[in-house]
Amino acid sequence: MKQRREQMGQVSNSTVVEKPKDVAEAIWDAVTNKKSEVIVGSANLSRFMYRLFPSFTQWASRQALKNNDKL
Repeated sequence: MKQRREQMGQVSNSTVVEKPKDVAEAIWDAVTNKKSEVIVGSANLSRFMYRLFPSFTQWASRQALKNNDKL
């Protein structure tokens, strides 16, 4: 469990993970401009990569978020 908390801390401090303020601003922009969909920050790159290389993107995501907890 400790390892999982550390992993989540590392992920939340990553430059790839969007900050809550950025997400809130994107949501507010979507609501005020009546957008049906909004992609925030680095998710645009992930979306682009997934469209070009779906299998690779899924594999890379699994590797990046791999659970190393021992049961």
